Amino acid sequence: MDLVAVQNFKSVERFLADPGIPAAQDVHTLGRIETRVFLRHLVAEQNRFYFEQWEWAQLALGLALVLLLIFGSRPPKLAILLCLGMLVLVLAQRFGLTPQISKLGRELDFTTTGDSSQKTTFWTLHGIYSGVELLKIAFGLTVAGLFVIRRQPDKRMFARESELDEVSTARKARS
Repeated sequence: MDLVAVQNFKSVERFLADPGIPAAQDVHTLGRIETRVFLRHLVAEQNRFYFEQWEWAQLALGLALVLLLIFGSRPPKLAILLCLGMLVLVLAQRFGLTPQISKLGRELDFTTTGDSSQKTTFWTLHGIYSGVELLKIAFGLTVAGLFVIRRQPDKRMFARESELDEVSTARKARS
């Protein structure tokens, strides 16, 4: 999502560099600066929508993963805790950070000078959001590592698998 957001803002500059003949007339009429401000507001609104939708998707995926782990076959407890942690972080983003960032962003979209304390707060919240994203990635990589790294075989599980093999062999011998 961060890549999408950055590219969306860069698309405004790409458009203004070469708007094409029909759009060039409108840019000239409205003015380059006003067009840029308007288009950046449009892109910001799209980005706000995309981030909100991605957070809802993360909540659904996170809940599904937690339930899968809890009701799965002997999952590592650390994996469950880390997934719950990721879910809590997404909840904090969705209901804490994103509404504040969106509100401040809308207030700053059409101001060129703006209140510097608002800008500072906006970028501080953005930084916190990015930090939370990095923390979620670290948690997710750790969960993936827990499932990829081979653990010591569970002798009880091995015994059960051996018993199933014996039962299967006995059934085949009887048939």
